[in-house]
Amino acid sequence: MDTKRNIAVLLYDRFVQLELHPFLDYRSMKPGDELLVNIETVIKYQKKIIPIFYDVNPSDLVPVDDGSYPAKELQRFRLALEHAKRRLGLPFDPSNG
Repeated sequence: MDTKRNIAVLLYDRFVQLELHPFLDYRSMKPGDELLVNIETVIKYQKKIIPIFYDVNPSDLVPVDDGSYPAKELQRFRLALEHAKRRLGLPFDPSNG
C-alpha cells in the first residue's frame, strides 16, 4: 500500500486545516528538489518530525550499510531510527480506518 497516497495525505490535509504547516515530500517539494536538504532545513529550525510507520513494526527497522553512505551519515541515521523506535505511536487499522 502506498502510504503517500493514503495515511500520510490524510494526516497532511488535517494538519493543513489546523494550520500546522506540515511537510509531505510530494506535496511540499518540486521536481528536482533535494529531499535531504529539505529535511535538514526542518531539523535546523527545530520543527517536529513525525515518522509514519505503516504495516511495519518500528523495532524491526535496521539500517543496511551497503557502502553508499558515509559512516557519519549512517551513524546519524541509526541514532535517529533508535530515537523513533522509542516513541509511542498511534495505531492505525486499515480495515476500519
